Amino acid sequence: MNMLTKTAFNRGMSTFVFVFYRQVVAAVLLTLLAIIFTRFPINLNLQSVVINYTSATLASAAQNLMSLFTFLLSVFIR
Repeated sequence: MNMLTKTAFNRGMSTFVFVFYRQVVAAVLLTLLAIIFTRFPINLNLQSVVINYTSATLASAAQNLMSLFTFLLSVFIR
């Protein structure tokens, strides 16, 4: 990416135009990935699932643990 950026700047491309193009490409790719991966919906709304089966206290505790689960998942994937 750095070599592509340096080459574009050396050939006279404006930094603002380059950042705009980079953001557009990222938005298109992320949109396509979101469309592909949401065809198999995963219920991430843990609070609504937990509250159906247990009390509001346990649902609140589960909601507060979501950040811990996210952190552990990121450590595991890394």
